[in-house]
Amino acid sequence: MQVKVFQQGMLSTNCVVISHENSCVIVDCAYISKDIEYYVTHNNLKVVAILLTHGHFDHCGGVNHLLQSCNCQDVDIYCNDKDIDMCFQAASNPWGIPSENCVVTKSLQEGRLHLGPFVFDVISTPGHTAGSCVLLIDNYMLAGDTLFCRSVGRTDFPESNVLDMNISLRKLASLDKDYTVIPGHGQITTLLEEKKFNNYLLQALR
Repeated sequence: MQVKVFQQGMLSTNCVVISHENSCVIVDCAYISKDIEYYVTHNNLKVVAILLTHGHFDHCGGVNHLLQSCNCQDVDIYCNDKDIDMCFQAASNPWGIPSENCVVTKSLQEGRLHLGPFVFDVISTPGHTAGSCVLLIDNYMLAGDTLFCRSVGRTDFPESNVLDMNISLRKLASLDKDYTVIPGHGQITTLLEEKKFNNYLLQALR
């Protein structure tokens, strides 16, 4: 299995392509993710699904363009139910950043998710948004905007909740396994490092 991270869009969203042989799953897709589109088409990868860690425009606003560019319009788009409306209104984001509305076709629920050769463990982590999720696969944690390197996602949006975020952080901190953490923005880290040095995570545990 290969994991490739592409910083895409005006907010440098970490968009991820997870591939095995000729199949791939894409996690988050900013507008316009040309590097991902080139990577997928150049390597003749078949997109099995697109997973969204949450519904903010900088994570879903490039899905439509990618589907067209990679000729995979019939692929399912997964997001938690609580963020579906946000995805559908991505083009109307309050910052006026170019994005396209995204129509979610499948609900992303906590538990195990099988997609072709890929097996994800989905963890519901509300806080940054009501429908935020973290995805685990092998030794990787795709943390979306829940957990960053030495920080966490913002909780000052109308769709955010500080108490929910603290509960979600405690849930991640309870994981015994050390994961390579790919956050929604910024540098890659590890869960063990964040347990030691992330003040937000440490405060949530008090």
